[in-house]
Amino acid sequence: MSIDKSAQYQQKFKLPPNEQLLNDFSCALFKKGFVQGRLYISPNYVCFYSKLLSETKLVINKTEINAVEPAKTALVIPNAIKIYTNYEEYTFSSFLHRDKALHLIEQVMK
Repeated sequence: MSIDKSAQYQQKFKLPPNEQLLNDFSCALFKKGFVQGRLYISPNYVCFYSKLLSETKLVINKTEINAVEPAKTALVIPNAIKIYTNYEEYTFSSFLHRDKALHLIEQVMK
């Protein structure tokens, strides 16, 4: 990722200046309905941002993640990821490259 994109990522989520963006993916967060946005992955954080209708911002420190697993939308479409933390379960769906995003999150958790 470019330095500019990492700097924008750090600023958007108020992360340390050494936190480098590894990749980002278009997806939707399920919260009482789907919120379309982007999932951002860096060495220590998984973040989500959307500015559709209202701003939605989510920052998950990798130390809070207990598990991550592939999931299905509507019980049949394999395009979702579930992230489990001590406090909450997050479902991200509508990925074009779900397996790539899942693999990267799993690498970050190690």
